[in-house]
Amino acid sequence: MEVFTKDNIYLDVHIDQKEDLLREIAEKICLLGYASDQEKVHKGLLDREKEFETALGEGFAIPHTKSEYIKTPGIMIMKTTEPLSWSEEENADVFIVLFTPFESEGNTHLKMLASLSRRLMNQDFKRILHESMDKDEIYNAVYEAIN
Repeated sequence: MEVFTKDNIYLDVHIDQKEDLLREIAEKICLLGYASDQEKVHKGLLDREKEFETALGEGFAIPHTKSEYIKTPGIMIMKTTEPLSWSEEENADVFIVLFTPFESEGNTHLKMLASLSRRLMNQDFKRILHESMDKDEIYNAVYEAIN
């Protein structure tokens, strides 16, 4: 299974609460075949946010989880129609979601996180993720960032 495909990109998501978005993310991860238990994946995403909020500023957040219920690592892009209150100081409307099996080889999640975090320093990359509604353009930008 591919880590990232065009099917992993969701645009115009109509959700206005952080908890609801995390639940939607968990549902999509399972529907795409990356995980086996939606509730456990949702709990993993919630627990990670409680431990350390994933807002990066400038409208971005990187919710992520590592779980025994995730079968294969993946990346999802989700864009909401309106910014959500993601932390006390930050709103976000572009979500780069990372998910990996608990027992993945090496530090897959850390490598994906590092690659994408570095790319988020690039203004063109951020502009594409914020402004584009073209799945091909978003896919190509993210694919290039992780490869």
